[in-house]
Amino acid sequence: DTQPVRGSAPTSLWVEGEFIQDVYEIAIKPDTPDGEYTIEVGLYKPVSGQRLSVDGGDHVLLGPVRVR
Repeated sequence: DTQPVRGSAPTSLWVEGEFIQDVYEIAIKPDTPDGEYTIEVGLYKPVSGQRLSVDGGDHVLLGPVRVR
């Protein structure tokens, strides 16, 4: 849970169709079973916590991500 690109790319400056790369490391517990997982991401207003609309919903699914 952080501002885009470590705070250097606020959504107020985004242009429609622009691609913003934001890299994150996700710690996986050693006892996590092998398999394919889906990551759910979304945006929200920091003051109210209101989720923002993304492609008709309030989140995007990324994956599959394979854990071995």
